Amino acid sequence: RSGIGHACISAAGVGTTNVLGEHATVHYGQTVTLAVELQIRHACSNLVLSYHVKDKNNQHVQGYHTADHERLFDRDWQPGQQVQVTFRLPIYLNHGNYSLTLLVSSMEDTAQYTDAVFFDWVEDVASMRVMPRDQFPLSDLLEIENDIEIHTLADQKAGQIAGHSG
Repeated sequence: RSGIGHACISAAGVGTTNVLGEHATVHYGQTVTLAVELQIRHACSNLVLSYHVKDKNNQHVQGYHTADHERLFDRDWQPGQQVQVTFRLPIYLNHGNYSLTLLVSSMEDTAQYTDAVFFDWVEDVASMRVMPRDQFPLSDLLEIENDIEIHTLADQKAGQIAGHSG
């Protein structure tokens, strides 16, 4: 755990039902709830709460933040105040174990993070096990649904795409 402590993560839980805990078992495509309670210890503003999902190699594979949410960001916070933030995140991860890291910071530059001050950073605050899918994926990559068009080309229209040709 690290950070200067102006705001701290006082509780966190993850789950797929109304019962949240330190561990959740989830299925591909399921929505997970991540609830976080923050305790304000010193006057602060421009709070941003972020989560990172990390794989077994400690690589960040998914994440999000509250920088666009004025109820947390555009507000002056005073010592003793508490706030709960709930993320509902869709899980499109492959089978395996994942950990969740939480961090709360203050920053005005949410585009480049040039002025971020980290109040609390907690590694491995919770974990998730994603179960194997019924249908095996074509790759280990994240397979996000795409809008796909397929056209049969007449001979005279073929070869109009610039780039690699085989």
